[in-house]
Amino acid sequence: MKQKSNGKENHNPGSQVDLPANCFDTADSSELDVAALKKRETRSSKTLPDLTSSSDTKLECLRIQIRSALTQNLTASATKAFKLQLRLDNPELGTQEIHELWEAIAQECDRVEEQAYLINDRLPALMQFQQQRLVLADYLWGDQGQLAKQLTAIAEAMPTAPEFLLTTLIPAAGSRIGAETQIVIKPSAGYVQPPIYRTLIVAPTGAKKTPAQNVILAALEALDTEEFNRWRDAQVIYEQKLYQYETCLRRKESTGERPMLPLPRKRYILGDSTIEAREQIHQENPRGFLIYRDEGSAHFTSRNKYRRGVGDDAETELSEFSGGAFTRDRKSGSLVVLRSAISRTGSIQWETLAGLMKGHEDHNGEWSRWLFCAAPTPLAKIDLFSADADTSSSAYSTLKRLYQKLDSISPAQYFLSNEAKIIFQTAQHRLVDWMQEENQPGLKAAYPKFESYLARLALWLHVVNAALGYGHPAQEINQQTMMRATQLTTYFINQLRLIYAYNSPQQHLAGVLLKMQVFAENKGHPVELREFKSGIWSLRKYTTAQIRDSLSTLVQFGCGSWVDGKYQPYFATTQPTLPQLLDI
Repeated sequence: MKQKSNGKENHNPGSQVDLPANCFDTADSSELDVAALKKRETRSSKTLPDLTSSSDTKLECLRIQIRSALTQNLTASATKAFKLQLRLDNPELGTQEIHELWEAIAQECDRVEEQAYLINDRLPALMQFQQQRLVLADYLWGDQGQLAKQLTAIAEAMPTAPEFLLTTLIPAAGSRIGAETQIVIKPSAGYVQPPIYRTLIVAPTGAKKTPAQNVILAALEALDTEEFNRWRDAQVIYEQKLYQYETCLRRKESTGERPMLPLPRKRYILGDSTIEAREQIHQENPRGFLIYRDEGSAHFTSRNKYRRGVGDDAETELSEFSGGAFTRDRKSGSLVVLRSAISRTGSIQWETLAGLMKGHEDHNGEWSRWLFCAAPTPLAKIDLFSADADTSSSAYSTLKRLYQKLDSISPAQYFLSNEAKIIFQTAQHRLVDWMQEENQPGLKAAYPKFESYLARLALWLHVVNAALGYGHPAQEINQQTMMRATQLTTYFINQLRLIYAYNSPQQHLAGVLLKMQVFAENKGHPVELREFKSGIWSLRKYTTAQIRDSLSTLVQFGCGSWVDGKYQPYFATTQPTLPQLLDI
């Protein structure tokens, strides 16, 4: 575990992974690079030179003295005494001028130290997280991988990331498992988890986010439409019978029994709705449902919009994640839902997400409740002449059958086998360790929620794969399923690490370097400095000198090189190994 000596930032746990040989080590040694960088920038000599030469030389010696003092970890009193001595030795300089020079050099030293930390540790892991991919067949095996093949083929034809489809399928299929179903982790502690899932796809415009989600949700929306048509027809028949009944009643004719109200409309998927409407719908649909917002930001920005911005929608939606009961007592009546199961999904752009996350400290746990997917996507160029089979209709039919099969599975409690318990416990302990080691506040808040997702994803894999195989889930969740759940959880942990690296102020330098590298890789050719400023929104206020300085760090790190004054990125040619919660 490597850590900055000033304690400002701690390496994300679990990111000790092998690097592609030709991606990050084109220099002889990154540590030698750091040594050279520090030697050039800090000149950390213990001997302080005399100030007995010309004005320029005296100023340079003054800078060297300050740098040397900063490397010696002086006490507060020693630091003050040293500054006083500098003032006495340089009477032509004022106290404020010496203080400002001291602070400027201290910031330069901090930047050098942070660059050294990034070069040796953090950026390699982030670059690997950026390139991590999922094989859908590893998580959809119940039908011998048929659905996984269909979804992967559709993603390639679009083209987009197949991970986007799986990320959408998790809450879509999870919403049909049912609120009464649970995974039991430790019965004696009452430790259970419900099938509630929240996912967001994070990608720029043109990454085919919406088409990818539509592939998964089309069958769910079709089922919702079919139920609406059934309910509407039943409502028409009811109103006709009620009219006949009331007419006979007025005429004092034989009426028979009063017609029964039709069954409430069964719901699968909701869009824009109020808290009160969702509660009413949930009472009528105890199994639960999915909320889909194409613009994922609407999950957060639409709160309290029907109350003139005043209300507790945020608190209510945060509490929904636990799947507990909710009640509403109003003058018009009372409403009770004993167990809730509302899953959510959508997509969002990087800049929009950064604005919503603000300080990225996540004190209320808003963002820790979401699984983010920021998988890399190919250029959205369609090949109209490829010989790919039309798998869209097949996937639609498979998904529709899957949702219907999940609906037919009775509520149940599922338990871990002894082998699965060992895996869960080991992974859970590592999550606790990672939380203790983490310094980024948003990530620190997320690890307890990832523990809940570790259990929920095991439940999802167990039930969904049984449904894909047209079987009934066994009561025990086995070792293979638990192992896959740890892999999937690790993937989403690393995706959240990427989110914070890209957007959080606590990891500003890492985010800048990562954005520039990915931007250059996507260009596919040497990139001019001005292109970084115009193409990356967060760099719009950067000077050319600042952009060149950041790119020079990437060059020194071995991520690229200078070609006629342009930045040429190096590409990884090997697939990085996905780090795991559990060592295999």
